[in-house]
Amino acid sequence: GYQLIPYGLLQSMGTMTSAREQRAVKAERQVISIKKARFMTQHLGEEFEGTISSVAKFGIFVILRQFDVDGLVRIEDLPQRDLIFDQEHLRLVGKKSGVSYNIGDHMRVKVAATDTQDGKIDFLPIRDGDRAESPVEETKPTGKRGKAKKHRGRVRKARVSRSRRKG
Repeated sequence: GYQLIPYGLLQSMGTMTSAREQRAVKAERQVISIKKARFMTQHLGEEFEGTISSVAKFGIFVILRQFDVDGLVRIEDLPQRDLIFDQEHLRLVGKKSGVSYNIGDHMRVKVAATDTQDGKIDFLPIRDGDRAESPVEETKPTGKRGKAKKHRGRVRKARVSRSRRKG
């Protein structure tokens, strides 16, 4: 038959199981990071179009969608020297320049360094005047494009921050 297990024992078994699962997930993420860093080693010096995925006081994380790889652009590598971290809006903003780096902004980066021991990738920002002479081969997204969805009601205009306006 069945045997009752004391509540305290069940609780400690659950805690141990949860801790082991968390450790396994952490190890899995670390292995994936290391493999991504190893992969990006063959792309050192190459330029890619990326999207800002996270912003911190020490820099911005840029994801390369074509490889599903995240890397760090350190704040000291950004061209603006007056950047401050706006924690409320999770962005870096130039005090004098007005330039801002926001989650979702597109950015061209160069693979600067990889750390295959820790699974870290460093990027350098590429400004329009800094582009390599030989163009980087772009990959086209795979899959079919669907038709645009019809919106009911009023269509709102997109907001453009002052720092992103051209003209």
